[in-house]
Amino acid sequence: MRFSSSITLLAGVFIVGPMFSAPNPTHTDEAKVPPYTLPDPLVMADGTPVRDVAAWRTKRRSELLELFAREVYGRTPAGRPAAMRAEVTSVNRSAARPPEKK
Repeated sequence: MRFSSSITLLAGVFIVGPMFSAPNPTHTDEAKVPPYTLPDPLVMADGTPVRDVAAWRTKRRSELLELFAREVYGRTPAGRPAAMRAEVTSVNRSAARPPEKK
């Protein structure tokens, strides 16, 4: 009994202890957040305004999609790594069914 409580205490010190000592990288004071101005969606990257649908479809839309991919969502890696593999280990057929009404 004494040995198991000692192990539990040591595990708590080594597992939970570092969580409290790690610095919190988030902003807690909104005044410290740097200013950011959203780009105007109807002005192209070179400063010319979007005047018609063709300009939007051919240029500005792709600029905004690239901006979102770079700054917000990120990009999907091209291709599949050679070492990547997947294997179905179990199938739960009842997970796809709607719940039964009582």
